[in-house]
Amino acid sequence: MLSNLLIYLQSQSVFNQMENKEIRLTNLLALIAEAGGRTELAERVGTNPNYLTQITTRHRSVGNPLARKLEHGMRKPAGWIDNVHEDVTPIAAPFTRRVPLIEWDTLTRRGVPASRQKTAGEWVLTDATINGQAFAVRVRGDAMQNPAGFPTYPEGSRIIVDPERAPVHRDRVLVRVKGGVLFRQLLCEGQQTWLKPLNPAYPATLMSGEADVIGVVVQTIIDG
Repeated sequence: MLSNLLIYLQSQSVFNQMENKEIRLTNLLALIAEAGGRTELAERVGTNPNYLTQITTRHRSVGNPLARKLEHGMRKPAGWIDNVHEDVTPIAAPFTRRVPLIEWDTLTRRGVPASRQKTAGEWVLTDATINGQAFAVRVRGDAMQNPAGFPTYPEGSRIIVDPERAPVHRDRVLVRVKGGVLFRQLLCEGQQTWLKPLNPAYPATLMSGEADVIGVVVQTIIDG
């Protein structure tokens, strides 16, 4: 009888852990929507957006340290992440899609990302909301590596780029300029548009009429 009781209690413990994991995931997805996106939530709570991606794709779960960060950063009461809320509708975890990984040098040629999709030798999985012509590319240089923390895009990290999304103020974008391609943050000030690096070692530059926005960066994947 005692052994049966222990087996029952252990099974209940495992069930409760699985249930708590799903509750935390549901609440995390709600916080992502409330913050306006995964990157925005990561900035507000002080964590890595790549870590949030791993959780939403069920490669990791919301641990206690992150749970407390989420509650504090989003001004929720302690324990909020562990409870079912009437005003939070369960949201299905996003589906993953694959996009082609292309070479940085091909970005200098107009129309290359779309034409290369069927011949990509490597693919990258993403759960970001993207259009059909989205692609991935590895970051070149350290102009977008933020010494202050996140958001940051170290050299070699993979970014998901959506060329069909209209860029707006503060978006991270790839821009084709004379002599190459820049990865920068777009800042719109009155009639002027600036391309700002996250690394203060590099200067911001005024975007000229000849510059061409290739696409908006919607996700970063930092290996390791």
